[in-house]
Amino acid sequence: PPKVFAGIMFTRNTQKLYKIPVIDNLISAIHRGAFPPETTIVLRLVPPVVDAAKKLTDGMRRLESRRIIMQCFEAFK
Repeated sequence: PPKVFAGIMFTRNTQKLYKIPVIDNLISAIHRGAFPPETTIVLRLVPPVVDAAKKLTDGMRRLESRRIIMQCFEAFK
């Protein structure tokens, strides 16, 4: 089974969570500077905050958005 690396990216006030499966073929391809024989599927989650249009300006200011984002972080670990 592949190891899964967690990634979190912050862009201003927006968080994106990533799960990256890493298998031996991917590691070997990276060492050789080549493309891996299989496609690596990376899962991404952007927390579904209450008002997505204001996500960039409000961030975690709204209590409900903060609760949703913290739940996503908790489930992510």
